[in-house]
Amino acid sequence: MNLNVGGDRNVVLAGSIVAYEDYSLTEGLEGFRFGVTVKDLRTGRTLHHEPTGKRKVCGECELEFGFGHTTAIVVNEGGEVAWIVEVPVDEGGGYQVHAVDSAGSRVLDSGPEINPSSLALGGSTLYWMHGAQADTAALH
Repeated sequence: MNLNVGGDRNVVLAGSIVAYEDYSLTEGLEGFRFGVTVKDLRTGRTLHHEPTGKRKVCGECELEFGFGHTTAIVVNEGGEVAWIVEVPVDEGGGYQVHAVDSAGSRVLDSGPEINPSSLALGGSTLYWMHGAQADTAALH
């Protein structure tokens, strides 16, 4: 029996650029794979495909299965993307803010006090709430 389960969530558009969370479960894998994909709808080209987070499985080893579902995604017309993901308790708990742009893929912030639905994009500046403080970062 071949089992394939999955779908897309949190779809956002910026001009001809679409970003979304994709997830799937395939027979033989240990759990779901969670990723964020960015595509150019004019060309069909995938600009980015990143796990929602990287799980530690053996001390320093990391699996690119992702942590789980995103709580928010933003994207701009250049294809730069950011998202918030809930971190599982066995990985420390809380939330992480991720970004992918010309500087690469990186974690911008983490902690239990990040507001999971607070991510916003104004021009090339990301905004989110960490407790009572508004934090920012630039997308390049």
